[in-house]
Amino acid sequence: MPFPSTLTVIRDVRSMVCTTKLDPLFGDPRSGEDTYEPTRSAPKDASADAADASEALASIMSAFELRASQLGVVLNQLNSISNTYNVTNKDMLAGLTRTASVAKQAGIPLAELIGLIGGTAGLTKQSGANIGNAIKSITIALSDPNIQKFLRGQFKLEVTEGGDLMNMSQILANLFVKYQELNRAEQQHLLFQVAGKTQASRIAALLDGYVRSQTLAINAQLNLNSAEKENAKILETLKAQL
Repeated sequence: MPFPSTLTVIRDVRSMVCTTKLDPLFGDPRSGEDTYEPTRSAPKDASADAADASEALASIMSAFELRASQLGVVLNQLNSISNTYNVTNKDMLAGLTRTASVAKQAGIPLAELIGLIGGTAGLTKQSGANIGNAIKSITIALSDPNIQKFLRGQFKLEVTEGGDLMNMSQILANLFVKYQELNRAEQQHLLFQVAGKTQASRIAALLDGYVRSQTLAINAQLNLNSAEKENAKILETLKAQL
């Protein structure tokens, strides 16, 4: 079966977006309130937001080889995290578009990637795009034989097994464990060598919030029906308006 064209993918994704609650997809979960208000005319930027979400989801769909029907799960995971943590789905989507292809090739599961971006963006208050770029940067760096040699020699940290590079999910887990054992000076030395000065603070935040990110990812998978529940509430509200 031939892979669908980009136009077909975007059309299918837009259909998915339009049938899934976009609030708080582009809302601000910091308020802790349901910001949905039924209206007969969409906000001026609603179509632009939907288009941005569609393109982001199409990018994720392509990188992780998902079917359009599987995007509901992705949206539900985003919705679950944004409802429980200080991060918007817009930021998580922006982060995913920056790093999805590299993360997939490196062996980071999509659910874990969403948790890492959401957890780190929420902790640092930085944009999802910045966090996505940081994850992309360290993923590429850890595949460098010179960085691997440095980690092995300086910190007794193995990132290969049987001569092959471990998947990045396992590498990050091992890096987190080793990072906790180091003093502050050693942590900074590791971060500067692996991530560089530009990304060091973001990777430090990723490692400091690693457990929380994993928890967010797990809870999001355990609450995959969150968007459906909110959609049901919206439908009931709309019916009451008729």
